[in-house]
Amino acid sequence: YLSQTGGRGGLTTLTIRGGKPNFTLVLIDGIPINDIGNILGGSYDFSLLSPDNIDRIEIVSGPLSSLFGSEAISGVVNIISRRAETRRYFDVGGEAGNVGTGQGHFSIGGTVGSSPYSLSGSYLTMGPEVGGGHYSLGTVALGSSHSFGGSKILQLLIRFHTKESSGFPANGGGPEYSILRQLQTDHSQELISGLSFKQQVNSYWSYSVDGDTYLRIEDGFTPAILDATPPTANSVPSELTHETFIRARIGVSNSFTINRHVSADLRVGFKNERGTSDSVISATIPDNYGLNRPTLSVNGGLLFQSGRLTATGDLGLEKASGFVDVAPRIGASYRVGSGETRLKASWGTGFNLPSFEALGDPIVGNPQLKPEYSNGLDAGIDETLKPANLHWALTYYWNSFRNLVDFSPQQFRLVNRNLARTQGFEWNASISPMHQLSLNGQLTFLDAHLLDTVEHLRDLPRWRGGVGIEWKFTSRVRLR
Repeated sequence: YLSQTGGRGGLTTLTIRGGKPNFTLVLIDGIPINDIGNILGGSYDFSLLSPDNIDRIEIVSGPLSSLFGSEAISGVVNIISRRAETRRYFDVGGEAGNVGTGQGHFSIGGTVGSSPYSLSGSYLTMGPEVGGGHYSLGTVALGSSHSFGGSKILQLLIRFHTKESSGFPANGGGPEYSILRQLQTDHSQELISGLSFKQQVNSYWSYSVDGDTYLRIEDGFTPAILDATPPTANSVPSELTHETFIRARIGVSNSFTINRHVSADLRVGFKNERGTSDSVISATIPDNYGLNRPTLSVNGGLLFQSGRLTATGDLGLEKASGFVDVAPRIGASYRVGSGETRLKASWGTGFNLPSFEALGDPIVGNPQLKPEYSNGLDAGIDETLKPANLHWALTYYWNSFRNLVDFSPQQFRLVNRNLARTQGFEWNASISPMHQLSLNGQLTFLDAHLLDTVEHLRDLPRWRGGVGIEWKFTSRVRLR
């Protein structure tokens, strides 16, 4: 579920199966881009992401700390860039619209010697909108690879985002009800880079050595949010911030084919995260911190395939400053009948280390915070009926979250105290009654609540659904 606050450029976060936004690990080509140094507690702001140069998006639901470590507590989203191609191509385009909207993009690809590459860029601007807000987003991406024979390949990725936005602050009343007519401003920059070397040593063993960095710099100003004129003590003071976060990782991954039924993988990695924040509240109160977190991780898994049965088992260990956490995960899938019906189930645990803001903020931070944990399972059925060209899937899920970080007005700082549970189902189906026509639909239900209250958690829709139709008039024209 993607939630956007205010107009274009406002805070945009994603939740999976009722987990908090910072419980979803977001990757670009396998490189994590969650910022654990800012006030969002580790969630990713999707207003920084342009859809240009994106090939596809993979989403996996459920606790996955066994494979990805911290932040992968309710699911993982991997955004995969367009790969370098050997064929030469060039594309350029632009758009224009009302409310000051303009967009331009280009992409070019080919080979330098024997190395394919792709280079792309885009820029979008909008505004001024209602109340004077505006939004602009620029992106540049470069991808390349080089093959050393048939079994060795070196891959490079560099991606840069820059965003500027302004608008009324969240929870401030918007252009209609805000007492103070001053706008919130934000300027954010991201640099993502990665280098990977892979080799297929023999039919039984392959490995890769990967290194990547993620850098995010943000300058922002949030005006005071007044509750009355003159304001009372319940008003929110203004804040001027400068935040920097950098993550550097290196790891070695191995894949082994033990026999025709069993394969295994093992990864050992090290990362170092550093975050700093220099803020001033109400133009007078300093609110600064700086933290550093080195982390060692080991992840391994087994895959068993025989006949109708596929089973997996994974185990991950992560050791950081003051924290040691272990996360297991198991899953199984079984084909029934002729093989077009599949029963599946999985169970796993996840953990989320406290963010730098939660640990180090001198006003509300708490260095004694413990990690947040999840325990989740799902079970479902997936079936394809070829004579009717019908495919449908139904999944039930249940998650338990504990040690949730929450603000305590009595202690005036962040504490671990809440326990939450979510459960629901996900259903989707598609049918093609004729070659030119296809229909699809999906429906999800979510029940999410804290265990110390009967109130349903806000900002999480209980029911979501949709239907779609695609009609191919000819081989060149289609209607959706």
